[in-house]
Amino acid sequence: MQEKRLVTSTSLAEIFRVSVQSIYRDIIALEQAGIPLIKEDKCYTLMRGVDYLL
Repeated sequence: MQEKRLVTSTSLAEIFRVSVQSIYRDIIALEQAGIPLIKEDKCYTLMRGVDYLL
């Protein structure tokens, strides 16, 4: 997600070979963990300028 501006949930599901529903659950878990995400419709990206230890 750091390499592209916005990534669709479908693209993430294909990359990681999981269901789109799994991506939605993971996005919720990341948000609950305090990872700042930017959402636009069904597209996601990580907030720029923040270092992540994932």
